[in-house]
Amino acid sequence: MDFSNTEEQQMLQESVQKFVHKSYDFATRNQIIASEKGFSQENWDLFAELGWLTVPFKEEDGGFGGSAVDLVV
Repeated sequence: MDFSNTEEQQMLQESVQKFVHKSYDFATRNQIIASEKGFSQENWDLFAELGWLTVPFKEEDGGFGGSAVDLVV
């Protein structure tokens, strides 16, 4: 059984890793959580722009058509 990531999963994983490494260290995370909103609208806008929020939705609905595995990559 092959548990290797698909090319799309690898791209998604690299994109998330790059974001976390560059923009979401523990200090930043704690600052966001402690803010009045408790989340970063800028981050969520970026997630949408990068297509991360479309992963679980069907392609015919404008999504990625991803599986449960794609969500945890």
